[in-house]
Amino acid sequence: MCTNCKSLPHEADSEKCPEYLEIKTILKISVIQGISVKDHNRSYSHAVQTSKRNPILLAPSPPPPTDKTTPQLAALQAELKLVRDIAIPCMNESIRNLSLDLAATKKKLSNFDSRFDILEKKQESNAATQIDPGSGKPSPIDLIIASSQFALNSTINLGPYSGSDHLPIITTLNAHPTRLINKLSSRIFDKSKWPQWKSDLDCLLTANSFRDPHTPKLTFDIFQEANMASSYNNFQKPPPAHTPQKNPAAHGGTTNAKQQSAWKKSEAHPLHKHVCSWAWKSAIIIPLLKPGKPANETSSYRTISLTSYPGKLFERMVTNRLNWFLELNNLLGSEQAGFRNNRSTTDHLVKIDHEIKKSFKEKKSTVAVFLDINKACDTVWIHGLLYKLNKIGIHGNCLGWLHNFLLNRSICVQLGGHTSGPKRIHKGVPQGAVISSLLFNIMLHDFPLPPPTINLLLYADDVTIYAPVKHPIDAEIILQPYIEKVTKWGRKWKFKFSASKSTTVTFTQSYKPGDDPLIFLNGNRIPTATKFKFLVVFLDSILLWKHHISHVINNCVRLKNVFSIITKSTYAPPIRSLCQLFKSLVRSRTDYGLIVYGSACKTNLLKIDVICRTILRMILGSRPSTPIEIIYAEMGTESTAERRDWLSTKYTINLSQNPRNLTYLLAKELFEDMKSWPSRCSLNIKSAGLTIKNEEIKLFQYPPGAMDQTVRQPPPWSPAPLNTKWFPMADLHGIRKALAAIYSFDPPAPSIHIFSDSSAIIKAINSNLLPKNRCVAEIRNLLACLRSSGSNTTIYWISSHSGIDGNINADKLASEEAITPGNVIANQLSPDELISITRSSWKNKTLLNLIKCKKK
Repeated sequence: MCTNCKSLPHEADSEKCPEYLEIKTILKISVIQGISVKDHNRSYSHAVQTSKRNPILLAPSPPPPTDKTTPQLAALQAELKLVRDIAIPCMNESIRNLSLDLAATKKKLSNFDSRFDILEKKQESNAATQIDPGSGKPSPIDLIIASSQFALNSTINLGPYSGSDHLPIITTLNAHPTRLINKLSSRIFDKSKWPQWKSDLDCLLTANSFRDPHTPKLTFDIFQEANMASSYNNFQKPPPAHTPQKNPAAHGGTTNAKQQSAWKKSEAHPLHKHVCSWAWKSAIIIPLLKPGKPANETSSYRTISLTSYPGKLFERMVTNRLNWFLELNNLLGSEQAGFRNNRSTTDHLVKIDHEIKKSFKEKKSTVAVFLDINKACDTVWIHGLLYKLNKIGIHGNCLGWLHNFLLNRSICVQLGGHTSGPKRIHKGVPQGAVISSLLFNIMLHDFPLPPPTINLLLYADDVTIYAPVKHPIDAEIILQPYIEKVTKWGRKWKFKFSASKSTTVTFTQSYKPGDDPLIFLNGNRIPTATKFKFLVVFLDSILLWKHHISHVINNCVRLKNVFSIITKSTYAPPIRSLCQLFKSLVRSRTDYGLIVYGSACKTNLLKIDVICRTILRMILGSRPSTPIEIIYAEMGTESTAERRDWLSTKYTINLSQNPRNLTYLLAKELFEDMKSWPSRCSLNIKSAGLTIKNEEIKLFQYPPGAMDQTVRQPPPWSPAPLNTKWFPMADLHGIRKALAAIYSFDPPAPSIHIFSDSSAIIKAINSNLLPKNRCVAEIRNLLACLRSSGSNTTIYWISSHSGIDGNINADKLASEEAITPGNVIANQLSPDELISITRSSWKNKTLLNLIKCKKK
């Protein structure tokens, strides 16, 4: 009798018990819903009571069809019947065709298997066979000869069946290929030595019992060693005779004994042996908090690597060689201005300022996208960097040393008085190392070039992309494809661009420019802003420069408090030291970017002058009623407007001597263009060009992209002599004219001797450093040309002119020419000489304005 229902003759856990089934159902629902049995009973009782109060909820009857829906239902039923009558026969026909195809395929497969059975019957009983792991049947295979290392480190699998009687075999090599740095050995195969090679091979195989049974690996090793030994003895190319390299003496001169000794010991140079000490590859990391970042986040710190001092010295040597090689072959693009000679952040500031103002002049807008590479230096792919070094032509010892320097580096973090244990790193270049910035530039040397409608600026890891457009919304069509191309390049070389840290700014003067463009990076929209800090200069959307001027004023106010404390102390430094401190701390901050933000309105620039004058009054201890002209004259300084004109003039002169600079072309156009710009779109380089033209100075004589003469110099292989900052220009031009005249002799003179009493000139010519003076570069080129033509030229130093008739006559002629000038030789002046001429004119003009109390 059941204990549950207590009436029916069955077991308590039988399926025939209704109480058991109800309990089982309740437990199942409780487990599925995740509630207890008590909660389930409560919800069930509530539902029963609700149904009793509303009996219509138990079995709702469907609403009767209305007269309006009856014709529609009849039409739908007729349409469904028509579709069924048409579709079902077609489906049956398709199924019938598929069945026939399947039957034919089965028949072909049965014939295919029978072909293999026939082939197996025709095989010879002693044929070499291999058991097929798929079917288990033996089949003949071809003979494969491979090294034992290849066989042991490979995985062989059958490929997918493709309906043919050939099964593809996929061989996976379980190895990590590496690039050989050293040059492979060369061999010369001579037919006359083949018999001797065969005899040596037989002797070696017999000596090592090659014909005795061994394991396959041992047999292969014996044959390989015998083959390599016999080939080396008979076909190895003999190494070239060691001829010491020529001493890098000066052009036509000789080196001293110390340089000769250093050159003889160059074979023991670490670069020749690819040696990099572990002390050079280990670094101490000092985390520095970025300004304005929270201190509790690790991403808010900038890591600086402290490395070995001898390692930094050797890095400088390698960096100098790489810089010379890259600049000589123009391997770095002109859009990259980071950490390169004759380039600076001012180039990019002038470039983007010019393009934005040019679009303002044409009633257009400029949309700029400032991309951010997430942890750029710390995520550099080392093997990719070594590949690019090899691709641009850096091989041999230099590549070998860089390979050893970059791989297997270790770091430890020092915070306060605690230092962590060393940890091995596998990617990135050390921040703070001498060579790191150059290596990062090499990593970006193949950055995708934009189309003609887009401009690109690179400064280390700062990527700026901008384009002038009629409406801001048009930038989506122009910039988005190129950004996708840049993102693809970043994925290839393992750079990650951060969309959240990137910014889009629309520069426009339109009253209603329209909606901001939607630019996406890796599927995320790049946020838009009205201002951006570009190379420490704040760019606003209208280029009023209010944000940046406020930033400069805030920095000057903090420095004013420092000067207030210093000047009021008992042991205050003298005025001369305070003046030097003012130029180092305050004026350096106001000078940076003044070439571009100096075009702001006079009232904004006057705010900077006010805070600077306050500091100058503190230094001099003068009263507020002291005229500002006296303060400027006493301190040897000038106003912001005067300083802007001088910096623009100096920058234009230096830029005119660097035709490979990105800003050279636009500066040349502005210098040669006589058209005026609107007041709000005025460029400081334009006004500087007018000042230079008043001095009748000719600039921009080279075509854009031409090779600079200062680059065509021998590499700095040996230590340079003492660098001299000053030498007489008259003697230098005299030596150049003499060498040019001698070079025109026909036939060339076998031996040439030149005497000079200026040791500075001889040291400058003898130096291996890149000269800043163009006359020195021309003299070096003339010496090289004379040497190649067979003329041995030597420059001697003498103590004075006395006792030499030629010099006495030259002095006499020079004195007569000074009294009655005759023919004047127009020598090409160096940038420093041009700057000094312009500076004297600018200084006289500034003093005249101070005397007249004329405000600019």
